[in-house]
This record gives sequence, structure tokens and C-alpha cells, in this order.
Amino acid sequence: MIPLLGYLAGACISTIVLEAIPILLLKEKKDWFQASVICNVATNPVLNVALMLLAFYLGWSRLIYGLLLLMELAVVFLEAWLYRLMLGKPFGKCLIFSAGANVFSF
Repeated sequence: MIPLLGYLAGACISTIVLEAIPILLLKEKKDWFQASVICNVATNPVLNVALMLLAFYLGWSRLIYGLLLLMELAVVFLEAWLYRLMLGKPFGKCLIFSAGANVFSF
């Protein structure tokens, strides 16, 4: 159990660090960074556990790559919605940021 928690923590921390890079280009860095940390803590472990379970049950087949794409798209929309709630920015701006940050950290 401990190695799994270490893996999940490492994956989440590395994603937060990578997604901080595009935040440096924004004017409201602190607000976006705080929201990004919250979004990643909420979505990254769930995505990684789901991916591990799918890999365990399905193996690394072509199917898993399609499912990963669908899960990543769901995360992009969920994080955009969370950014919208936390920052009060237009959903379109939040969606563009979420998509770009997730592509960057993928």
C-alpha cells in the first residue's frame, strides 16, 4: 500500500510542478496556482488509480489508450469547471488553460 501511495503522491507532485510552468505566463499566478493544486489533488490520483485498474484488468492493449484519452478529456472538462468555480473566470478561458496545462503535463 505504501509504494502505491508514494507513486500517487509522486505523480501528483510532478503534475503540479509541470503545470506551474504555464501558470508563470498568467497575470494572476497565485490564484491560478492555488486552483491548479486543488484541481490536481482532486483529479490526478483518481485518474492514476483508474488507469492502474484498467491496465490490470485489460492489460496494455490498444483499448486502454482510447480509455485514457476519454479519461483525460473528462479531467480537462472537470478541471475547467473547477477553475470556473474557484476563480470566477469565463468557462472558455478555464477550458483553454485546463487543456493546455494537461497537454503540457501529459
